[in-house]
Amino acid sequence: MQSNQDVEVCFLPGWMFGAEYYGFEDKTGLWQSSLNKIRPVSAKTLIGFSIGGHLAMKWFLEGRSERLILVNPVIRPRSIGALILCHLRYLLKDSAAGKLDWSGTLSFKYLPVALQSCFKIFGFNFWQMIEKCRPDKVAMVFGAEDDFFASDKAKQLLKEKGFKIIEVSYTGHHWSKEMRLEIQKLLN
Repeated sequence: MQSNQDVEVCFLPGWMFGAEYYGFEDKTGLWQSSLNKIRPVSAKTLIGFSIGGHLAMKWFLEGRSERLILVNPVIRPRSIGALILCHLRYLLKDSAAGKLDWSGTLSFKYLPVALQSCFKIFGFNFWQMIEKCRPDKVAMVFGAEDDFFASDKAKQLLKEKGFKIIEVSYTGHHWSKEMRLEIQKLLN
């Protein structure tokens, strides 16, 4: 794991997953250390998946990156309770459909610190941060079937603001090889 070094790409994973699960090298240890112990990474491109996108956007706004790719960002304004219920609905639906791969889940020994970090990251307001971003420097990739964390209305609003929105067919909020292909196209 590298910290505080310039790298080409830094991937910030979704909650309780390691970056390796998504096919990226872990540069931060996100979800394995408390948020205040994680050193921000400077990278040409920051990529954030789900809730990891909030932290990636925060670092992007601090000038730590030239480009930002958000993958399935959590953009609906919700209370923590509503987000937990939404997450449970997502897990139940995608698990029942056989779309979830639990092999990349971190050990439950990290659960207390991961929960603490998650609550802190949810304190970063997506809409306030996105208003400060230049649309030509930010792209967003969504699963077309992600009806839990990103509404069609929110995606349309982001398009109207000039952000590049890519929707991946047959994919919900989970990671897929099709998402990886879209990210590769954006990186090239």
